[in-house]
Amino acid sequence: MHARMIVGLGNPEASYLNNRHNVGFLLVDHLARCWDGRWENNHSKFASWTAEVKKDGFRWLLVKPRTYMNRSGVAVRKLVDYFSVSVGDLMVCYDDLDLQPGIIRMRPAGSSGGHNGVKSIDSHLGTQSYPRLRLGIGRGEKEVIQHVLSDFTDSEKVQLERVFDEVERALHTWSRAGLEKAMSLHNGKVSDLG
Repeated sequence: MHARMIVGLGNPEASYLNNRHNVGFLLVDHLARCWDGRWENNHSKFASWTAEVKKDGFRWLLVKPRTYMNRSGVAVRKLVDYFSVSVGDLMVCYDDLDLQPGIIRMRPAGSSGGHNGVKSIDSHLGTQSYPRLRLGIGRGEKEVIQHVLSDFTDSEKVQLERVFDEVERALHTWSRAGLEKAMSLHNGKVSDLG
């Protein structure tokens, strides 16, 4: 069965759990709940938590690297090599300061935009040509580091659930009709979609 990998970026310690910077982790946790995936601690083998599910004719591997954000590429490289996943079947999901909250944007490739987790993956894969999904967190009013390491508010968590539901629909479209179709249908502000 054809394998696809969805990597959510974040930091592994409990104190970071609900940080804006951990929105990638929160997304793949949501997908694991919706898709009946069970997390396994594969720290020694892959430096990650992983969950496998079968859906839409694919074997999906959900991943939360345990390497900390700035070394995400170490874990991704191990998993891509072990499971023989092509870079076109990889989707890296992460926070983006330059997108307002509630906006999602899929792309087939691109630069890191200064995101250290993505920089690490670019470096370890030797390419920027892999699909990515950016989740808007805005810039807020605090310093950048304070903002990304601050927790989502309760009202923001409600909005996040709608964002994650839209991402799930986008992933289904990706599997059925390809990335271009998923981008055309699902990129944008979630409250404006559908």
